Amino acid sequence: MLNFEIKRLQELNKIKSALQNALDQPNKEVSDQELLKAIEKSDQKALEALYERYFPRLSRFITRITQDSHESLDVINEVFIVVWNKAGVFRGESSPSTWIMGIAYNLAMTAVRKRRQWLSFSDDLDDAVSVEGYSSDLDDISKLLHKLTPEQRAIMELTYVFGYSYSEIALMLDCSEGNVKHSLYDARKKSKKIMEVFR
Repeated sequence: MLNFEIKRLQELNKIKSALQNALDQPNKEVSDQELLKAIEKSDQKALEALYERYFPRLSRFITRITQDSHESLDVINEVFIVVWNKAGVFRGESSPSTWIMGIAYNLAMTAVRKRRQWLSFSDDLDDAVSVEGYSSDLDDISKLLHKLTPEQRAIMELTYVFGYSYSEIALMLDCSEGNVKHSLYDARKKSKKIMEVFR
């Protein structure tokens, strides 16, 4: 038992030392995998570094799904609570980015479902949700995305903005590649019809 604890302490010190050295050297970037290993060992600096790295991407992605910038901040915080608590569960079968974006997708969809339950909406939730924080140059795109379902918005964002492959998106959304392709096809078809109305 004592040997196990000594080995664990030595491993923790190696990770902390490597992380601190990497953070002290601005030219050398610490990988997401290294940060997750440090977070698994309760390293708050590693969590802060991962948060800073992912915040812009998550903010954009989650806001597209929830259509609410304030709610997206709550979801981002929930994402990093899950990352903090579950870093040891990450097995490396996908990239850390895919794992984190999958957590974000699931939590954003949960937030949308909770909102649907709390508020009495008409049949179309999207008519009741306002789009905040977008410039007037993006009004047409925002209106277009506003008409898509949250799932379709997420798949469009993951594909065209973040460049994830169908297999990575399928892992994030816990569905088949065929479902991803079909949802993307439906979203494109719906987008084309909507864009014709805007012209």
